[in-house]
Amino acid sequence: MKGGYDMKWTDVLIRMGLALVIGMGIGVERETKHRPAGLRTHILVCLGACVIALIESTFIAGVTSDMPDGVNISFGRMTAQVISGIGFLGAGTILMSNRRVTGLTTAASVWNTACLGLAEGYGYHAIALSGAVIVLLVLIVLQRLVHISLDKKVVISFVNRAETIEMLNAYFKENKVFVLEVDYHVSNEDGQTLCTGTYALRLPHQLTYNDMVNHLAEYRDIMSIRTTTV
Repeated sequence: MKGGYDMKWTDVLIRMGLALVIGMGIGVERETKHRPAGLRTHILVCLGACVIALIESTFIAGVTSDMPDGVNISFGRMTAQVISGIGFLGAGTILMSNRRVTGLTTAASVWNTACLGLAEGYGYHAIALSGAVIVLLVLIVLQRLVHISLDKKVVISFVNRAETIEMLNAYFKENKVFVLEVDYHVSNEDGQTLCTGTYALRLPHQLTYNDMVNHLAEYRDIMSIRTTTV
C-alpha cells in the first residue's frame, strides 16, 4: 500500500474480514431479538471503525518514518472521533415509552462493536476477537444466568366471572406465578357483565409476560388482556 506504510493487501483484507465477522456475530444476536440496531448496522459500524483504524495506522507509520527529530505529532484524533461520534448512532436506538427506557443494551453493543472494529483495524486480532466473544457472552449467557425480576400489572377483562377467576388462579398456581395484588372492577356493557381484574404479578424465570399473555388470550371468556408497568 502507498502512504509510507508497507501494509500488504492481505493484511488489510484479513482485518476487514475479521471486523465483518465480529460485527455480524453481535448483529445476529441483536437481530434475533428484534432490536432497533441489527445485523447490517453492527456490520457497518464495525467495518467503518476498522477502516478508520487502518487509515490512521497507515498515516502514523508514514509520518513517523519521515518525521524529523524533536517534532511531536498528536495521533489518535480520528479514533477519538469514532468513539465519541458513535454515541449519536447509539442514542438513536434508545427509546422511551410508558416511563420505561429501552434500547440501552443495543446502544452499548453498537459502541462496543465500534471499539472492536478499531482494535481489529489496528491489527490487535486477539483483543478484537476476545472482546467479541465476551460481548456475546454478556448478551446471550449473562441474561440467562442473572435474571432480574420485573414486577408488572396485567389487566384482564373477562366474562363468566366465577369460572374465569378459577381458571386464572389455576393457571397462576400451575405456572408458579406469584400474585402480589389483585383488584377487580365490574361493569355492564351491552347487557353483559364484564369483569376487569388488575393483577400485580411476579413471574418465574422460565415464563415471560408475552408468553403468559398469549396463553391467556386463547381462553374464550377473556375479552382483552394487556400489561402495564407497576
